[in-house]
Amino acid sequence: MAKSIVCIVLVFLNFAAACQENWKNQAIIYGAVAQVWGDDGFKTVDSKLEYIKDLGVDVVWLWPPVCKRAQGEEYGIVDYFSIDPSWGSRAELRGLVRHAHRLGLRVMIDFVPNHTSDKHPFYLDTRKKGRASRYYDYYDREPNGAPKYYFDYANLPNLNYDNECVRRMMINAIGYWIREYDIDGYRMDMAWAVQERCPDFWVECRKELKRIKPDLLLLAEASAEDANLFNCRFDVAYDWRGGPGKWAWEGAFEDQNTIGERMESILATDTKSYSRQARVLRFINNNDTGERYITRYGLGTTKVAAAMEFTLPGVSLIFGGDEIGAQYEPYSDLPPVLSGDKYNLRKWYKQLIRIRDGSAAIRCGDLVMLKSEPKSVVSYIRTAGKCSVIVVLNYGKACKAKIELSEFDGPFATSGIAQDMLDGKNVFGISGNCTVLPMDSNSVRILVPSPAGN
Repeated sequence: MAKSIVCIVLVFLNFAAACQENWKNQAIIYGAVAQVWGDDGFKTVDSKLEYIKDLGVDVVWLWPPVCKRAQGEEYGIVDYFSIDPSWGSRAELRGLVRHAHRLGLRVMIDFVPNHTSDKHPFYLDTRKKGRASRYYDYYDREPNGAPKYYFDYANLPNLNYDNECVRRMMINAIGYWIREYDIDGYRMDMAWAVQERCPDFWVECRKELKRIKPDLLLLAEASAEDANLFNCRFDVAYDWRGGPGKWAWEGAFEDQNTIGERMESILATDTKSYSRQARVLRFINNNDTGERYITRYGLGTTKVAAAMEFTLPGVSLIFGGDEIGAQYEPYSDLPPVLSGDKYNLRKWYKQLIRIRDGSAAIRCGDLVMLKSEPKSVVSYIRTAGKCSVIVVLNYGKACKAKIELSEFDGPFATSGIAQDMLDGKNVFGISGNCTVLPMDSNSVRILVPSPAGN
């Protein structure tokens, strides 16, 4: 009897653990930029939580970093254990997190483990005392003693992760925000850089953080190409190819008439570039992409690209204002811009999220690319068990899209009729080999086998 009870408990615990992890496979993250809504930091974001929840979002990412920063710097931390005054007070952060949790939202913060500001007290002490400073070895140095840094960020000296004190300090600092504020996850800034210098740190860090909060979400600002990131380190990493910051989709959208062809090639290499256990962060904007996507490519292309983001495998990011076509650059002066919805995009985003949430094939199914014509069209099929969805995206002018289905043997092969999940209308002419679909300019079809075909 006792053995049976133990077995039941173990099964329950394993099931609970699986459920904890499962939500991360298809999470939708909203990058909340307080400044573009107002000037009250936590209070501003708190006032928008119902708005964010109504989109269908799972996680709110507070940007920029919450830790106290040097004046005029977004990623120059001067105190890992204090809130930056621009965000507000401790009570306001606690209130925001409690409100989010009541709504079923998780809260993620940006954390900066790779470096401090050169105005951090530890670094200032090394400038004053040199090698006599107890913090001298806290920083990564050249043979001549000069601090190391990446790119041209001379004001952001790298921390030395060969130093046990640094590793313990950083794990303690990261854990602090969970213990004190019940934070649910982190975007680890420049995680690739720490991984490059001390890959075992992330194993040690994850192990200790998971003791505090087992279902913590850890997003690495690093390329999902690095399979080691998912080996007891992170849950999600960026859709980067070929190095830090190199967006896999970069350059695909310059010629409207060939976007489909370019994206077909890019997506076809996903299975080669990303290991099967990788969770990939999909986005069309983030804090480092500069001029907003809609500014560069226009409304029509934006709507099709958003549909692609939400129908591909991975974790999706909506960065502050994507859902209404807000046009700004994150590191510029940020006047409030998130008012109104002149493009009627919010309805589009809500519909895409609702379709994603209602389809096991889109949430967690396999991806198979389909051959398409003309070159403005890209198509693929998502399958999970007996559930199948065909996605057809036309980035160009109105056309008749030819989609080859010869590699797929499933319900579409015999149904002859598909239903478009976007408008509920039936589409005729689906066959086992190929189909020709009328497509409007900058249009999307998300197709499932129609009951009418049975």
